[in-house]
Amino acid sequence: MDIKGLIEKYGSYLEQNPKVRVLVISEEPLWDLMSPNHPSKRYSTISHKGITLSFAIANFFNSDIFKFDKLPYFITTESKYAARYAFEMRRHLVNFNAQQLKQDWAKKNKKISFLQQKRQNEVQYHEEFGDIALSSYRTSLATLLEESIADKKGSGWKENVVRQKLPDWHLDKLLANRGKYPLFSAFENTHVDNYITEKIFDVFMLKSFPLYYAGSSHRVFEFVDKESMLNFHNVDELEAAEIVAQWRPDFANMDAYYNTLSRLSYLFSNPDTLHEERRHVALKVANFISSECN
Repeated sequence: MDIKGLIEKYGSYLEQNPKVRVLVISEEPLWDLMSPNHPSKRYSTISHKGITLSFAIANFFNSDIFKFDKLPYFITTESKYAARYAFEMRRHLVNFNAQQLKQDWAKKNKKISFLQQKRQNEVQYHEEFGDIALSSYRTSLATLLEESIADKKGSGWKENVVRQKLPDWHLDKLLANRGKYPLFSAFENTHVDNYITEKIFDVFMLKSFPLYYAGSSHRVFEFVDKESMLNFHNVDELEAAEIVAQWRPDFANMDAYYNTLSRLSYLFSNPDTLHEERRHVALKVANFISSECN
């Protein structure tokens, strides 16, 4: 869709200037898995409205652009993430009381929130990549849980809200959900070691305990203590639903939870970390262009 929009807006200009080169930096692995272009390909061509456009592609599968140093790529895309995490994590940490938090969790009417689109994987190359797309997994898990246990919000569910149309969907998420749920789904769209979005960080900001899916080599463990999440790697949906249904606040490892809060508070307290990571990404993009697009 983005490339078709580019053609519609600049197609005549691109035709008149054959020296202009187009590089698509694809920051969402699921889009690449749903594309007819194989994720490992670095070049493709598309025809739209009588114009044919050739372009290069850099993504999680065919480049090292997203192999981050200190911060995952997604967190660098807007400064609001780091700013909010620095403030909220510190406030949560200063006021942290493990026993009180567990008591608060025990009083909640709903056990878990799934704030995510209801969708299936729709993966083009299922034989190679079907097992890393998590849309079907998290949708099936949410569907298996009774309404008395789980709130399910987002496109495709009863509360059919497209959050991205809000003026600030991230702030809305914080204000509407802080302190409201003991458990909160942080499942990514895809299980890729370097792919970490705002989801897992948001859960700690919301004073909830996260659900996640990560193998041993996943880089989420550089930020989050493995005992401070429910990790469903290699756990099928039926078993996962049973674990969630039986979960109690006393099951949570609060020492690990506090350690993660401390680690995240320190990480986001230095703005230079964000700036350095952005320079890191820019340099890798420049290197990609130099090697592939000249």
